[in-house]
Amino acid sequence: MKTHHYIFITALLFVIVFYDQDVGLNLGILGVVYSVLTWFKTPGRNKTVTLHILLGTSILSGVAFAWYGDFASFLALVSSLLLLGYRARNRKMKILFLIPVFISNGCTSICRIFSFDQWRPKGMFQGCGKRHSLLS
Repeated sequence: MKTHHYIFITALLFVIVFYDQDVGLNLGILGVVYSVLTWFKTPGRNKTVTLHILLGTSILSGVAFAWYGDFASFLALVSSLLLLGYRARNRKMKILFLIPVFISNGCTSICRIFSFDQWRPKGMFQGCGKRHSLLS
């Protein structure tokens, strides 16, 4: 399946599960489904023992959040899903780098909105030797 199929499936599941319901059980179900879809989407070369351990912990933390519904199990669910998604994409990178990257991206995302020059695509024009913005 393509990425847009996964996006459609999870958006449909989100609407069906969360419509006029409480958060605890539904977010646990969504976490388990997200971890299984991540495992299916992961290429075969990235499916290591560490990924399988993270898959198991993600499923267990989803079940724990569905059962308890407290902040500690929510934190376990979010952290295990972040680690699973990171390890599914980057097999050789260290998981310890995820925490500072996540924090720095969260802090700098507010300032990135004001980088208007990077919003427009840049390209080469025929006859010009320099790069120009396509809109200027």
